[in-house]
Amino acid sequence: MTRQLVTALVVAFLVLCLPNLLWVSRSTAVVRNTSQQMAADVRVNVGSAVIEIGALAAGASRFLLLPAGGDATLNVVFRMAGVEREACGEYVEGSMYHVRVILSPDLQALGHWELVNRAATPVLEKSSVRLNEAPGPGLMILKDADLGDGVIELDIKGSHQMQQSFVGLAFHIQNPTTYDAVYFRPFNFSSNEALRRSHDVQYINMPDNDWEKLRNQFPGKYEHAVDNAPDPDEWFHVKIVLKGYHVSVYVNNAQEPSLEVDRISKTTHGGLGLWVGNNSPGSFAHFNFYSR
Repeated sequence: MTRQLVTALVVAFLVLCLPNLLWVSRSTAVVRNTSQQMAADVRVNVGSAVIEIGALAAGASRFLLLPAGGDATLNVVFRMAGVEREACGEYVEGSMYHVRVILSPDLQALGHWELVNRAATPVLEKSSVRLNEAPGPGLMILKDADLGDGVIELDIKGSHQMQQSFVGLAFHIQNPTTYDAVYFRPFNFSSNEALRRSHDVQYINMPDNDWEKLRNQFPGKYEHAVDNAPDPDEWFHVKIVLKGYHVSVYVNNAQEPSLEVDRISKTTHGGLGLWVGNNSPGSFAHFNFYSR
């Protein structure tokens, strides 16, 4: 074997395997600012170690090699719009962990959102926002957001008021009347009736496939009960995973999804927005998303 061929093989090996060798020796993190604002004084705490990032512009990200060593908890502290915030709370090991941290859009910076058939009020609790009740559905759409496959997480609070609490999230928004959405009926969460509980969480595809059409034509396919359902008047955490046409919905960090469906629409990407239904208010907090 010639020296040139040996050299070429060694270089090829390093190109292909060096990233994996580095991965084995150190855990890593990516901190991404998905908001429309500058994040200031960003620092990553890993156990007793502190990694100073400083300012992170809107849309910017930083890749970090985490300190080598034992197990620890990672969190990120930053200031946005003059308010100190915290993101993540991930357990990491000294090696083989890759953490993605999202600095989320500010729900209270209303200039970065488009309101459709609703008014929004910032609320001190959880730095949240409340959408008021009104006839018809309402949206609070994040300007310039676009997501295909990805993960969306947020905290939601509805109420026990019968037929007056429909709260969720719209995605792949094409315009204010054309979108997919997943929403909850918290007034069903504590019901003793199995039929009502089977309507806890719902997928819809607007404007052509609302809940009534889907329930009549495909009973039980696009809605489902939430196991260990939350208190209808309290906050609950939601994670929505979009992968191709498949949608998985998780509640309160459950290991199994409360709803799994294949989307009706053939859109591949679109906007994101908070969603409330007919005559329904709703409160939202800790909204973040990332593509995958």
